[in-house]
Amino acid sequence: MIFLCIDTCTPSCSAALADEKGLIASAFCNTGRGHSTAILPQIDACLKAGRKAVSELDYLAVTVGPGSFTGVRIGVATAKGLAQPHDLPIIPVSTLEALAGGLSAPPGTRIAAALNARRGQVYFALFEQTAAGLQRITPDAALPAEEARAQMEHSPLPRLIAGDGAELIFNPADPLDSLAPPELRLCRAEGVAAAARQALSSCLFTPVSFRDLTPVYLRRPQAERERLERLKKEDSQ
Repeated sequence: MIFLCIDTCTPSCSAALADEKGLIASAFCNTGRGHSTAILPQIDACLKAGRKAVSELDYLAVTVGPGSFTGVRIGVATAKGLAQPHDLPIIPVSTLEALAGGLSAPPGTRIAAALNARRGQVYFALFEQTAAGLQRITPDAALPAEEARAQMEHSPLPRLIAGDGAELIFNPADPLDSLAPPELRLCRAEGVAAAARQALSSCLFTPVSFRDLTPVYLRRPQAERERLERLKKEDSQ
């Protein structure tokens, strides 16, 4: 089993080639933009390093959101374009689960994944590292930072916080809180591989075709939110 992993949903952009045993090759950049031009060379580098062609892959795995609206679309479109000629099955991965899956933590640790969604909000999900693997505690959600913080405090377990929104929910005065190291705080395709591997090990999971792959935004695009706010103000006048 060999699969190509893609992430373009966050300020970082990465690709990885992996199998059931672990990572074969990876490529990463953290420029904050230019994902549409960066991701294909990264994919090509990983395939060349692993001496594989797209037609030889068993699966594609891609983060489908939440995250940057443009980034989510780039990743989903790239996966669809690669999968269609060979009808490759696709493993859709939550960006937040990929963030959590890319960290190493002892069993009994809560992992909080938080992406900065602007306007005081975060895309947030809580996981727990167990001996059997990563276990999801809460669904992905777009929340005010203080609400995400309150969800974290429901448990007395130590917490490891990752993502570009980590500092929005981190409390330096709380001894249970710790920030992931800066180099591990960003989403990487290695985390996509870990989440994809865990999904494939579940008898309840079924990959999707390129026709059925859909992005997960969690909230409306900023332009649409601003338009609705203008309409609401006009109606109130």
